[in-house]
Amino acid sequence: MNKKKIFCLGWCKTGTTSLEHGLMKLGFKGPASEGPTALKYIEEEDYKKLHQIIDPYDYFCDYPWFYRDLYKVLDKRYPDSLFILTERETKSWHASNKKWFGNKKQPNRYNSPVIKAIYGDLDSCVEKYEKHNAEVIEYFKGANNFLLFCPTEGETWDKLCNFLQCENPHPGQEFLWINKNRQ
Repeated sequence: MNKKKIFCLGWCKTGTTSLEHGLMKLGFKGPASEGPTALKYIEEEDYKKLHQIIDPYDYFCDYPWFYRDLYKVLDKRYPDSLFILTERETKSWHASNKKWFGNKKQPNRYNSPVIKAIYGDLDSCVEKYEKHNAEVIEYFKGANNFLLFCPTEGETWDKLCNFLQCENPHPGQEFLWINKNRQ
């Protein structure tokens, strides 16, 4: 099995949870709850401490791994690593975020300083999302260590496993989409 670091650069609600479940199913190991600590180190640009979080694991999904231009720092520090941008059609992505942040069971979800730092104004975050995706795609243009992967659009296990160079447990099957209706 390939033991290179795998960094998911997709924003929340682009299939990052689906990708994480897939990576676990393939035998890769990721951190359970390092996000807030990692974000603090990113904000402080304390990459030495950030690398201490990264070093024991194989993959990293969801926030804060897509935050700012962290992928450039990670690409330099871990040059043999693999980078996956999970992407979702913008209108669907924005609607999913509004639904998720508007969840009446968790009314203060959007008021987190972490979330506000990443998203800014929820109604106008589309521009940040699209800009991030375009910059990541441009940065990795022509690179063989980059995959654009859209779990919400019917991607297959074949595409992911071929990229990761690992055994495929579900040849020819559509990749799983976790939380499809549970925004």
